[in-house]
Amino acid sequence: MRRRKISGTPWVRPIARLPGRRVPPGYAQLPDYLAPGLDIVFVGINPGVQSAQAGHYYANPRNPFWLLLYKAGLTPRQLRPDEDHLMPTFGYGITDIVKRPSRGVADLTAADFRQGRRVLEEKLRACQPRIVCFNSKTGFVNFFGPGAFRQFGRQEVTIGASQVFVVPSTSPANAGIPLAVKLRFFRALRRWRDVLVHG
Repeated sequence: MRRRKISGTPWVRPIARLPGRRVPPGYAQLPDYLAPGLDIVFVGINPGVQSAQAGHYYANPRNPFWLLLYKAGLTPRQLRPDEDHLMPTFGYGITDIVKRPSRGVADLTAADFRQGRRVLEEKLRACQPRIVCFNSKTGFVNFFGPGAFRQFGRQEVTIGASQVFVVPSTSPANAGIPLAVKLRFFRALRRWRDVLVHG
């Protein structure tokens, strides 16, 4: 897989702050890695503690996100969390529906998701990737509503011109779904990417 030159500079945005909410000391503000013309934008729920402390996406060594990208053939090697800024060079973006770090999804509020959904939709409509991939059913449901989800994989909904895909969460908290099952969906995502890119 060759690296791609993405037109323009990837957008790097600070955390979206809610009134009365502050990023805890020692936590980094994870930027968005987004640009026009991307094949896939991966959307997580929000940064966990280890990612916020490290300042990089999916920094928890128990989270297999980077491994799954590699095993699925989406990257030519396994990227390290501190190489997350390279994602646009492979045709991918990365962001979260909620930018505020937390120790778990239970710490997020309905207001977090309402504001996050609005801001995220603006970003995605602006960069118009071929595919928006939600890294969890929870993120997808909080964007589209519970009635939109049927099963993991390709979805019937779109975001502007972008198709939508959902993979099982790579979070260590989602240990009930085996790694092999998660890999199956990441490989299905790669095949769909190939169809959309190459026809």
